[in-house]
Amino acid sequence: MITIEDLDIIAQKTKDRIDQSPARTVIRIATCMATGGIAAGSQAIMDLMHTRFDGSTDVEVQVVKKGCVGMCRLDPLVDVLVPGNEKVTYVKMDKERMQRVIEEHILGGQVVAEYTLHVANDHLLNDYTVLEA
Repeated sequence: MITIEDLDIIAQKTKDRIDQSPARTVIRIATCMATGGIAAGSQAIMDLMHTRFDGSTDVEVQVVKKGCVGMCRLDPLVDVLVPGNEKVTYVKMDKERMQRVIEEHILGGQVVAEYTLHVANDHLLNDYTVLEA
């Protein structure tokens, strides 16, 4: 039987894993691996990231899977969480786009704006949707 102490340990480990405070050094990359993401090509992106971040770079990266967030028409989705910065969500990713995000954002520190999801005043602002309902 799980005790309260066991749950406290699990909670702390989870908080440590998802912490994005400036003190954290690990960049977290989360790719949608739900049915829509897989159908759109997320597995190829995951394979690329696992190959690229095999320990041969100076940058410490944690590559993780995430579930459905309800935006399957924009899959594959990739979240990049750089410690101390806001989460950046990239949409309609493929291997070529991901390679550019790796070089420019993850290794270079510059967000690749044209691949991102922008939200302002409760409207999506990008090439993938219509602003007015």
